Amino acid sequence: MKILKQIIKRPLTVCIVVIIAIFLGIYSTTKMPVKILPNIKIPVLGVTVTYPGASANTIDEEVTSKIEKALKNMAEVTSVTTYSIDNASITIINLEYGIDLDKKINEINEAINNLDLPSECSVPNVSSVDFNASSVADVFIPKQTDHQILTQMMEHFSSIEGVGSVEVKGLEKNKILVEPLKGLEITSLLIVEALNKSLLDIPLGNIVENGNDVAIRNESGIISLEDVAKTPVAITLPSNIWETFLALNNFAKMLETLDEAKLDNLVMMVTTEQYLYEMVSTQDATEITNTKNTILGYKNFIDSYSDENWHPEELGALFNISPALLNFFRNTEKTALDDMFNKIIIFRTNYPSEFSTADFMLLLGDIGISSDYLAFAPYMLKVDVASLDELLTLTLNKETLTNQDILEIINFLALDQSFNLDISSDLIGFIRSIDYNEVKNNTYVTSLAKYVEKEDGSYEITPLIANIRLINEYDSYAYYNGVEGTILEVYGKFGS
Repeated sequence: MKILKQIIKRPLTVCIVVIIAIFLGIYSTTKMPVKILPNIKIPVLGVTVTYPGASANTIDEEVTSKIEKALKNMAEVTSVTTYSIDNASITIINLEYGIDLDKKINEINEAINNLDLPSECSVPNVSSVDFNASSVADVFIPKQTDHQILTQMMEHFSSIEGVGSVEVKGLEKNKILVEPLKGLEITSLLIVEALNKSLLDIPLGNIVENGNDVAIRNESGIISLEDVAKTPVAITLPSNIWETFLALNNFAKMLETLDEAKLDNLVMMVTTEQYLYEMVSTQDATEITNTKNTILGYKNFIDSYSDENWHPEELGALFNISPALLNFFRNTEKTALDDMFNKIIIFRTNYPSEFSTADFMLLLGDIGISSDYLAFAPYMLKVDVASLDELLTLTLNKETLTNQDILEIINFLALDQSFNLDISSDLIGFIRSIDYNEVKNNTYVTSLAKYVEKEDGSYEITPLIANIRLINEYDSYAYYNGVEGTILEVYGKFGS
């Protein structure tokens, strides 16, 4: 009661005290730091050492155990936890509260640097762990900024007292894109396997010899776009695919050397093949015998013409026979024609109802059709002969045929459906590059692409089984007011 009486008697004093209290409260509020998480200061340091190619066992014996022995008896160290994995050693150090971490980091660095670690090891990295870490500054750098300037800025910020680390977001990186050719998607896993073997520097295990534990690793030799292009790949495909490739290759070779005489001969062979196929498909042995007698009768009439008076187009219109087929009858001896039809009659007798395309191809070989033509004969059964003649006539005026030219011919003749392949110009290029004598057990070893460096320093990559190109990508997205670039996040040291 006395206190209340005194307060009532001195209202001015009370008002002044209240005003001072309010002022101090407002002032304290403005100085109070705002954080999402409470200020947790846990004194923990981490030590990482990389040892490329070393197994976990080797890491433990030659690196981790030495670091643990040097640190576990150090003053102010409460516990040491170590991890040994392939290629790296990780050590977590728990320290007493209230110590000077910067001073302790220097002590640990000095202790580790005095250790006899393998020469292949990286420089040990000692870092503090701050559970309240957040960037104290974000510096935005436009995308067009030179990388050298970016590196200088990172070094400058890292050298400032109190800065623990500088992290980069949105940094541009060069990447090599490898895509299998259209039609060779089946080789995707083979390409991945080949690149894994060539690109990765990984431990392959250990060999114990004379009491010594030797770590074996797959050391990568790939360091450039050229190395990627020259990566060897063993392609294993079904035998029917290789047969299709060979047929396409023979077709391309035939087109490369085509002249007027060879074109006429090709048209004659396609016409004859289709005529014989239709005959054995629609006529029985007796009907084929009658056809033979009729054609042998025509043969005497056809041979009576001299070369000067031979006009197969006029005779073809007269007898309703293809001029190309008339040329075949004229160019074949009568005895050979007779023998050919006799073999066809025997074939039809052996196959009175149905026969396969492969059976018919054997018949063509038996009656004397050249092996060069037989290589792609199965794909000519449904070709429109007039279109074939017209299209190939246009190619005679070209000095060289590109892969795209051959692709257009294949598509026009609908040969891609016969080959049952998704054919592209790049795939044709690969098919034409194959040395078919080197295909062993349905496997062919080649590189991803041909790499040619030019005199001006530029390069040219010609795909063999994959398209390869260098692209620039950002490892993450960084934007400021809609502008793309790089952000440097500057973090303070523990406790700063």
